[in-house]
Amino acid sequence: MLSYRAEAYISAEPRAVWKVLMDLDAYPQWDSGVSKVEGTIAHGSRIAVHRAALPGRVLHVRVTELVENLQMAWTSGRASALFRSVRTFTLKQTAGGGTEVVVEEDFRGPLTRVMKRSVPDLQPLFEQFIVGLKAQVEGHA
Repeated sequence: MLSYRAEAYISAEPRAVWKVLMDLDAYPQWDSGVSKVEGTIAHGSRIAVHRAALPGRVLHVRVTELVENLQMAWTSGRASALFRSVRTFTLKQTAGGGTEVVVEEDFRGPLTRVMKRSVPDLQPLFEQFIVGLKAQVEGHA
């Protein structure tokens, strides 16, 4: 399996973090890895993620899990696919009133070992995402 993970403590309650994660139109303002995100977040809905580094390439994902203020998952590919990914956003309120946020993506399927050689290192994008999310939430909290 191939996976990436980034986490941060955000000085705001989970609902403030959740509000920022739900506003797809605003992603390009704080997530330097995307130029546009289209769609609506609802269980089963489709989202189109336009990557800033790859103009013209769009990643299509489906919202496969949605638990308000707690967790969301975006899945690309199909359960029977030879290669698919699941990106999970997890929020946990801390005793001090802040939020621990974890964003991770797992690539699965029989072709993962082969694809691993052609997939660039995504860890810097995960770090950029979490830093941008933290700045956006804390700037509006």
